[in-house]
Amino acid sequence: LAQEYQAIEDTYLRERYIDIYDVGLQVWRHLNHQPDSVVTPCHTPMVIVANILLPSETVLLDPAWIKGIYFTDSGRNSHAAMLATALGIPVFIDKLGHTQSLQHGERITFNDDSGEIGR
Repeated sequence: LAQEYQAIEDTYLRERYIDIYDVGLQVWRHLNHQPDSVVTPCHTPMVIVANILLPSETVLLDPAWIKGIYFTDSGRNSHAAMLATALGIPVFIDKLGHTQSLQHGERITFNDDSGEIGR
C-alpha cells in the first residue's frame, strides 16, 4: 500500500506513504518483540540530515538538542516535518543538495532562521 501511495500525483497524498510504512513497521516491531523505536536520546546540540524521518521517530526528538532538520527526500507536507515544526524544531527542505557533502559527525554552523550551513 505504501508503494501505491508513492505513485500518487498529488504531493500531499504522495507523502502519506511514509505514514503507512510507519504503522506497518510499528506492527512488525510489536509482533517480533522489537523495540518501538531506534531513536537514541542525544545530549549534544545537533542538526539532523535525513532522507525521511518516521512520524513515530519525530515525536521522540528533543527540541532542546535538535536545532534543525534538513530533509532531502521529504517535503513540508510530510507528517514528520509538521510534527517537528509543532515541536519548535526548524525544518528545511534541501532541494539544492547543500547537505550532500556533509559527513556524519561533521561540525557545522547553522542559522536556524535561514537554514544556512557553514563549516
